[in-house]
Amino acid sequence: MIKKLLLTFTLLLFFQTESFAQYQEFQNHLRFRQLDKASELINSEELSATDKKILQGKFYIENNQIDSAFVSLLEIDTLQLNQEQKAYYSYYLADAYDQTSEYSLAVDYMHKAQQLYRDLGLENEANEMNMKIYLTLLSSPFFEGENSSYLEEFYSTAQKLKNYSQLSRAEINLAFENFNPENPFEIIDYFDRALELSVQSDNKLDQARVLNYYGMIYGESFGIVDSAEKYYNKALKIYEEFDNQYKKKPIYTLKANLARARGDYRESIRLLKIADSIPTTTYKNEMNIGIYQNLANDYKELNLIDSAYFYMLRYIEARDEINFQKQNVNLARFEAEKKDKENLLLNQENERNRNLLLGMGGLLVALSFISFLLYTNNKKKQLIFQQKEEVNKQKTQGLLNQIKVTTIDGVLQGQEQERKKIASDLHDNLGARLTALRMNFQHLKEKCEDDENLQTPLGKTEQLLEETYEDIRRMSHVQNSGIMANEGLIPAVEKFIDAINSEKLNIEVTHFDMDERLSNNFEINLFRIIQELTTNIIKHAQATEASISITNHDNCINLMIEDNGIGFDTSIIKPNKGIGLDSIQEKVKDLNGKMEIDSSPGNGTTIILDLPIQ
Repeated sequence: MIKKLLLTFTLLLFFQTESFAQYQEFQNHLRFRQLDKASELINSEELSATDKKILQGKFYIENNQIDSAFVSLLEIDTLQLNQEQKAYYSYYLADAYDQTSEYSLAVDYMHKAQQLYRDLGLENEANEMNMKIYLTLLSSPFFEGENSSYLEEFYSTAQKLKNYSQLSRAEINLAFENFNPENPFEIIDYFDRALELSVQSDNKLDQARVLNYYGMIYGESFGIVDSAEKYYNKALKIYEEFDNQYKKKPIYTLKANLARARGDYRESIRLLKIADSIPTTTYKNEMNIGIYQNLANDYKELNLIDSAYFYMLRYIEARDEINFQKQNVNLARFEAEKKDKENLLLNQENERNRNLLLGMGGLLVALSFISFLLYTNNKKKQLIFQQKEEVNKQKTQGLLNQIKVTTIDGVLQGQEQERKKIASDLHDNLGARLTALRMNFQHLKEKCEDDENLQTPLGKTEQLLEETYEDIRRMSHVQNSGIMANEGLIPAVEKFIDAINSEKLNIEVTHFDMDERLSNNFEINLFRIIQELTTNIIKHAQATEASISITNHDNCINLMIEDNGIGFDTSIIKPNKGIGLDSIQEKVKDLNGKMEIDSSPGNGTTIILDLPIQ
């Protein structure tokens, strides 16, 4: 009997230790922003379904999907969790409430997690909760003055545990807690101790954090730009070593602040665009709001009003998206909490039923069993009905999608046929007539070789004939170009541009992150837009150089076409008189895209399009 109990205890200890190791591995992946590895761990077969749900909740938080985090965490039956699972569950749920500014609930769950960690003997994890509580109370307007004791406890416990990483973070927060306006440079002493402790912990990310704070205090508080730049660059070097995009993005925005303070708005714009290009989900909207607002202001300082307006629109869109996300979070949280309460009530009801069943005789057992059968049968009927409803919805949606696709394909095919007809007419009719005209003219020219007075007008006429012939040939190539199913967008565009490049006009094509094929209809639409804009350059711009840039960025295709031509006044563009732009604008509108035109007489033209990938 004793051996059996000992074996059972050993197995329980093994599984708990194994589970803890997986949670620690998951936490390390998040610390180094290795989200792909964190996702692989969640989907591994070694984890139980409950552990997967808990880790999935934290993963959603790290990806700024707070609504999904609440759904994942609050649907868990907490009565079935062991102590370790409860500890991490409470910690992650606290984090979710903290993200939605529910500070009181966040602190309550942090206290629960801290006590559970202590009961499990996980002193470092328990001490981390002191820092979490301190930072949460620091953010809350309702707990002013109540947070310093948690920072002191965090510091003293870290000293006992000889946890240099925790001590380094404690020194940083003590620096701001004890900031003395009469001796502001005293804060550097705290940072020096923090940096020394981070070196002792042999944690480069902690070192980068301290270097970042050096840069912030020198740049934002003391206005010593050169020192701030030096520390930011050191921190960037460490983050690049770890490929930590999560931390690089805010540093580039801080470096942009330094450039702006020097009055170098072009450098500020360059740094902000680098920050904007870093695809981090955590900063997707909150940080982008500041980036777009600063870009708008910097362009305004350079008197580039169109660009300033473009980024002001992006700022408004990002701000509205945050408000929309907050509404989704509140709705998801309400539904999840409602479900959680329903589960609790259901568990309580089941407990009462179990107690009642224990006190009842065989008759009540039989009646309960019959009731259970009836309940199960009813649920099955409901499930079958729901499945039928879902199948009908899917069939209806599939039919609508098929009709939509067929309609779009028909329109595209009609356009392709019309273009081929135009190309054929240009080549066969006008081309043939011009060829005959050139031959007759050559004969006429030979007859008039002796008349010197006719040589000049004959030479000019011959030149006009050659130019007209080349224009017709080029337009024929433009109208007859297309996208082969086995080529794709980029090869088709490059082939198209190669066909029309000449000594008079050179067009350069660049593309980024366009390795994957898009849908055929979407590629055709993109190609036709590029084709029409290029035709406008040939017909109207009188340009010698142009460029086409195609970028796949954040589920959106960004298309930028620039030329060094004569430009035009964008304020006089009217419907059906926009140098061929009205049809392009309609096409962009149909694709749910946006189009910006930046041009002025004598300064060339830049056209920017953002089209969501379909």
